[in-house]
Amino acid sequence: MNVYNAINKNIIVGMKKLFYISILILFSACSKQEEIIETTDNEDNIILDNSDLSGVWTSLSNDEYFISFTEGGKYTFCLNDHLMGSGTYNIKDNVATLNNSYTNKTDKIKIELSQNTINIKGDIFLFNSENKETIQISLTKSEETISPSQIGVEHGPGMYGLNKYYDITYIGVQYLTDTFAKYECRGIHKTTKKEKVIKSYSWYYVYRKPYTYTQEIDGDGTITKYDFENGWPDDL
Repeated sequence: MNVYNAINKNIIVGMKKLFYISILILFSACSKQEEIIETTDNEDNIILDNSDLSGVWTSLSNDEYFISFTEGGKYTFCLNDHLMGSGTYNIKDNVATLNNSYTNKTDKIKIELSQNTINIKGDIFLFNSENKETIQISLTKSEETISPSQIGVEHGPGMYGLNKYYDITYIGVQYLTDTFAKYECRGIHKTTKKEKVIKSYSWYYVYRKPYTYTQEIDGDGTITKYDFENGWPDDL
């Protein structure tokens, strides 16, 4: 009986050891799994800086709308048919402060980066208004390069159209600053011979090669997009 008892005792001790080893292995596996999950979560919640944002990001729903950031701290955007901005920015704790050069107002947006997509949430001042519009938009990193400054650039049509009353002497768009552009059409009256500005517009603009997004300074904030580099629009 003593022999059998010893054998049974050894079997029980062995089973207990095997049980404890199994528990240790299972605990170790769970710990590693939690560590992997934590690492993945941290990758999706990195603290962003200018280098992470640098480039042109286009809307997933309509690539006509975009936001661009330079690593040097400048931005431009057109987020829908009435929200546009241009100026300088800084980012802290994934909140970008946008200092709009032509409204002299500051907008704040929360930016989350996941793989090649940024999700933006925030409140943007409406055109010539103290009211804000809440925006939430997802954009993907495009292969576009940051568009160059247009200061001093001038565009005109290849040839002037006919006018019943005036001999046209000038038609053109001039980019006077990084945010301000002017369109003008001038002519000499066929009878009186007096020169006159026939039509003119003053615009805030953002440039995304080859497009110029405009808001008429005295207008209602509606954004009109032109491609002066590849043809002259008929509505000017």
